[in-house]
Amino acid sequence: MATVEGVGARQAALKMLDSVLRQGRTLDVAAQDSRGLAPADQGLAVAIAGEALRRLPDLDALIDGATQRPLPDDSKARMVLRLALAQKIGLGTPDHALVATALPLVDGGPRRLVHGVLGTLLRKGIPVVDAPRLPDPVEQRWTKMWGEKVVLAGIGSLHVKMRKAKIGRNPRTGVTVPIPPRRAVRFKVSKDLFQKL
Repeated sequence: MATVEGVGARQAALKMLDSVLRQGRTLDVAAQDSRGLAPADQGLAVAIAGEALRRLPDLDALIDGATQRPLPDDSKARMVLRLALAQKIGLGTPDHALVATALPLVDGGPRRLVHGVLGTLLRKGIPVVDAPRLPDPVEQRWTKMWGEKVVLAGIGSLHVKMRKAKIGRNPRTGVTVPIPPRRAVRFKVSKDLFQKL
């Protein structure tokens, strides 16, 4: 079988994601293992892994919604699906490229499962995900340490706001999608900075 262009970057992204989630390494440290790639491929691998990590709770919710039984958190199928969906949502990768570069990552493994889940999600239309959100344990830890509002003197303040549930629409397919309620971080510019602008 001929190698598909871009699979090397996806393999590196898969190793980075695995290294961060299973071994507790930082993305920067995990990225050092892919130094043999061309700079463009290494940059793409870091971008894909970074998007997957930023959007982890949303990606897992999409995957779990498309499977009869939840996949184990550390399964290769879940990792590959996270990468593919992160590329679709965060990087705007076309559907055919997602499938063509995801399936070689699971050769000799759960290829049919990944193909089926990915095909189901792409046919249904992947809902628009506003912005990445922090995993709940991280958000709770930050709130405990700094409170609900963080003030950056002379710049502005960050605060957590609860966003209501709403109905969204996929602009490409026109399919309506329910968007659940969620907490979002908001930034308010300070008066001093606002006046200087």
